[in-house]
Amino acid sequence: MNLPNIPNYVFKNPKLLKRALTHSSFMYENPTKATKSNERLEFLGDAVLELVISNLLYNQYKNLAEGDLSKSRALLVCEESLASHAKSLNLGDFLLLGRGEIADNGSQKNSILSDALEAVIAAIYLDGGINPATAFIEYLFLEQTAEGFILKIPPKQLDSPKSVLQEKIQTFSDIPLLYKVTDESGPDHQKSFTIAVYYNETQLGIGKGKTKKNATRNAAAAALDNPKLDFLLGIN
Repeated sequence: MNLPNIPNYVFKNPKLLKRALTHSSFMYENPTKATKSNERLEFLGDAVLELVISNLLYNQYKNLAEGDLSKSRALLVCEESLASHAKSLNLGDFLLLGRGEIADNGSQKNSILSDALEAVIAAIYLDGGINPATAFIEYLFLEQTAEGFILKIPPKQLDSPKSVLQEKIQTFSDIPLLYKVTDESGPDHQKSFTIAVYYNETQLGIGKGKTKKNATRNAAAAALDNPKLDFLLGIN
């Protein structure tokens, strides 16, 4: 298995990086393989990421209240944001996936890519400690400006496709949107939800996430990208 080059870091134990890129679907289809899936690493990486981002926000945005700090962190570590960073590293090219996920273009799914990035963060943390993990996160999230490197908070609209979709529907129609949970899987500590959004009995989008909120947001984002939406609303 080829492994990606991680910016500014060389693994002492490359097996950790391999594990970070091993999806559970691969393990289900290859139960005799020695490498474990990245699920436990993802759990740890999520915590390391939140700590580092929280620290950056706390130090750089000294006038933000606690609620605004939490919202800003949610924007930065949401599934779409993490998947975008994973794509910038071409992590999808190195994922070990089961045949079903390969056929379903799993290497480009936001849910799989975001989980893989969190797992890579955990792998760096376990291999080298908090300093290289912090440096890796800063490499991904800090932007160079005339004033130096800063943590740029994305526009709030990126975190609220549900609100954007609702506004668009209400502008052109009185028919309400309907969100339905179509699948729920995994143990209590590692739930995965699939939610579909419907308008006038037509499915507009499907979203997956580790919480119903994330799955709903992803379903709404998919609906906004669906060309059917403008057609159904009579928008030319």
